[in-house]
Amino acid sequence: MENLISFTGDYPGKVDAKGRIVLPVSFKKQMKKAGWDKFIARKDFHEKCLIFYPEQEWDKLRRRINENTNPFSKEDRDIKRKINKNVFEVLISENGRMLIPKRFLEMANIQKDVIVAGQYEYIEIWNKEAYNNIDDESNEFSENLSKKLGN
Repeated sequence: MENLISFTGDYPGKVDAKGRIVLPVSFKKQMKKAGWDKFIARKDFHEKCLIFYPEQEWDKLRRRINENTNPFSKEDRDIKRKINKNVFEVLISENGRMLIPKRFLEMANIQKDVIVAGQYEYIEIWNKEAYNNIDDESNEFSENLSKKLGN
C-alpha cells in the first residue's frame, strides 16, 4: 500500500548560519508517519524557489520521465539533463532540520526569513519577501483557475 502525503499550508521559518531549515511540525509528522527521511530537491524551473520532493515522489517523477523519453533522442536527453541539473539530496534529521547547500540558497535568493509552502506532494521553500509578493488575486489567476477546474 502506498503512503499518501499531502503537504498543505505555508509556514514562516528561518535559515540558520549553517544553511539549515526546520520543517513545519505537520510536515515532519507526515514524513515520519510514512517512514520517509529524505527529499530530492532542486531549483524550480519557473520561480525563484526550491522544490523538495519526498524521495518516493521523485521516483514517480523519474519513472514518468523515463517512460516518456527516448534515450536516443537529443531533445529527450536534453530534457533529462535539465531536470537533473542542480538536484541535491536532503536528509531530515531527527529534530526535523534539513541542511541546504549554500549555492542552492543563493540560486533562490533565500537568506534568513523563508516560507515553507506545501504543494500537496512536494514542498516549496521561498524567500519570504518573494513569496509574499505572489499575486493570487489577479484576473489571470482567476481565469486560469476557472479553465482548469471550472467545469
